Formats: sequence, C-alpha cells, structure tokens
Amino acid sequence: LHNKSSGLHCPICNKGRQTSFVEKCIFFYCKKYFPDTLSNVKLPELKGKEVDIYIPSKRIAIEYDGKAYHDRELNKKRDKEKYVLCKKNNITLYRILEKGLEQNKNADVIFITEDSYNHNKYNKDIIKILTHLNIKKEDIAVDIDKDTVEIYELVSDSQIKKTLEEWCLENQKEYLLKQWDYSKNGNITPQNISYGSGKKFHFVCEHGHR
Repeated sequence: LHNKSSGLHCPICNKGRQTSFVEKCIFFYCKKYFPDTLSNVKLPELKGKEVDIYIPSKRIAIEYDGKAYHDRELNKKRDKEKYVLCKKNNITLYRILEKGLEQNKNADVIFITEDSYNHNKYNKDIIKILTHLNIKKEDIAVDIDKDTVEIYELVSDSQIKKTLEEWCLENQKEYLLKQWDYSKNGNITPQNISYGSGKKFHFVCEHGHR
C-alpha cells in the first residue's frame, strides 16, 4: 500500500519494492499448524532480543532477512549475537534469506526465497519450511491467493492514525480509491486500513493490471 500512496503505482507497470509480506505469510501458516506461534516477540532467553516468529512448543525461532535491512555490517553482527544466544538456550534458529543476500552461518537452518510478487513461488517456499518442521506434505495446504485477506486480518494494523480514504481525499489522490479491488481485498477497505501500511493489497490500474 505504501508503494501506491507514495506514487509507485501499479507493481506490474512499475515494479515497486516488496515488503516483508512473505514473513507475514510464514507466520500465518506456522500458526495454522502450530497454534502457539507468536509474531515479533521479545524472548527473555535472548536478553529481550526480538525474533520475527517463535514457536514455543518446538522452541524454534524464525527470522526473515530482507536485503533492505540485513545487508549491513551492524545487522550482521546483531544476527550473530542472536544466534549465539539461541544456541546457548537450546532454541533452533531458522533464517529465510532473500535471494542475493550473503549466506552466513548464523542459523541452524537456512532457506532462500525471492523478493518478488510471485505467490506460487512463496507457496512452494512455505511448503518446504513446513515440511522441515515435520508437517506431512499431504497435510499441508498453502494458497496465498486464497488466504490473502485472512493473512492481513491476522496481522492487521492495531492502530490506524489516518485511513487510506482520508489520506486520498486530503491529497487529491481519489484515483487510488477507484483502483482499490474490493472483490480481492474482502473485508479490508480504504476506510479501515492505514494509508502508510507497508502491506500489499490488490489494486486494478487503468490498464487493467491486478
């Protein structure tokens, strides 16, 4: 959504920077199979350091490393410190790295994913992760296109300072409201989502691209 409100427009006509939507998808499907799964939680065992996803029943932490943040020396150092604490406290650390990031040894398990809008690719990546978490492949059902609205409802903004509709009307960007795809976005509308949300939603541009 930030891409649209900041002028990057249709992602097909003008490829915008992808957010950590895939991280939210991983959380959604982990919680589907492990109901105790937590998101963005600070663990006392890690001296209050936060992990993206944590499954207490399996003592597994999952970190999603995007190129925009993790390709920096300071963050690499923090990643190493976090891994040392995980090892010390018998927490298995998974790292999902965006393609192009330097692979490091700061995890017990490493998966590579792509920074793209390809939901089919994400589906396959998440199935691999769940299989590694000992979920039988025949029991796994992953369909991001089908579950998109539920994913966003699960991780929806807890506080909305200004809705997308309010922002569009104030900034003469009513065309964004016309491009909002109500059929795909379900219960999420310009009236109940923050204009600055980093999450991905469905729009239909003037050329009919979704």
